[in-house]
Amino acid sequence: MSSSLKRAALMAAKKNGSQIGGVKGAVYNIPKAEDMKKQIMQYSKSFDGTYSDIELIKKLDIPRATYYKYKKEIKDKKPTK
Repeated sequence: MSSSLKRAALMAAKKNGSQIGGVKGAVYNIPKAEDMKKQIMQYSKSFDGTYSDIELIKKLDIPRATYYKYKKEIKDKKPTK
């Protein structure tokens, strides 16, 4: 099937109301991420734990960017006092 035929088929499907691709802004539930977020909430000094950010990154053995992403998601969900 040539690319023009594929494009025409996709456009026809979209015109008929089919969802093409993923939904914008969709967040997928990843079990490992939920486990890490629980540990971050338990151990991080930011959430009344005992470990600093650097110590906790080493303890959990996750990339720094991922740690701060999870931490930001936790803070966004948690209501302010």
